[in-house]
Amino acid sequence: MKNNETCQWHDTTQKEIIKRRWNILAEALFANKFNHSRKRDLIKNNLNYFNLFSVYCVSEENNDDIVWYQYQLKINGITRGIKIRYSSRNFTIEELTGFNNTGNVRVWPSEEILAYFILKHEHFFIGKTILEVGGGMSCLAGILLAQSVDCRSIHITDGNTTAIENVRKIIKENSTLRCPLSCDVLVWQYHYEHSNTYDIILAADCLFFDNYQIDLIRLMAALLNSNGTILVMAPKRGDTLQKFVNLSREFNFTCAVYRYYDEIVWSQHLKLKVHPEYKEDIHYPLLLILHKGRNTDCRMIL
Repeated sequence: MKNNETCQWHDTTQKEIIKRRWNILAEALFANKFNHSRKRDLIKNNLNYFNLFSVYCVSEENNDDIVWYQYQLKINGITRGIKIRYSSRNFTIEELTGFNNTGNVRVWPSEEILAYFILKHEHFFIGKTILEVGGGMSCLAGILLAQSVDCRSIHITDGNTTAIENVRKIIKENSTLRCPLSCDVLVWQYHYEHSNTYDIILAADCLFFDNYQIDLIRLMAALLNSNGTILVMAPKRGDTLQKFVNLSREFNFTCAVYRYYDEIVWSQHLKLKVHPEYKEDIHYPLLLILHKGRNTDCRMIL
């Protein structure tokens, strides 16, 4: 195959991946066909996919495209919640094909489940330095953690400047925090001087482009301390997740993959399986727990 043909094939493949990933948002992509109330309903229907939170609209900005939603849940008798700033503007397929743009469209189920999971296991994060990578337009997991747990510090990141601008507004709105919280653009391909910085790295649905996995695992290997842990929530998507597992082992990580990691999440998964549009391979996130070294017990958080 000639080089230009290879590039065209690769570009087509990337767009097909995006189209599949955006399948559950098909109506929302063309939300300008609907009135404002219908548009808000479409947004809400694509939030809280596994029904782990109570989600409801709390306010709108002057621009009708910006809506604030309250994410709320009760764990161990304690109610936790944050406001998320959500843009309902219309996206083109050209905008969606950029890797760093994917987090601007919605709060993805993997991020919701990751946020829920870490709050259920909050003892594991007390006194730890935390990094969230690829947190998208909400960084839901990192901000909820900062509100709820006495971590040493939390650094939430995404590779897209628009997403981080939105996250900074969310942090300002949710100013009651229990630990220092910082927010920055973090592009995985860059090399960083601050190695062995974090005790725990969080990532949700960051594996869908195979070509970027090497940058992600290299970044994690550089920034995680010698006894650190990585938690990844991501669907299988064919062999995409397995490729990341194989790659992580090349970087001397111990990696365990869990299909069943929470009773409530599993119960919601079984309910969703009866719907023909629900595909486990692309909709149900698996849990990956990675440690540096070969002999660490990956079950320590569960």
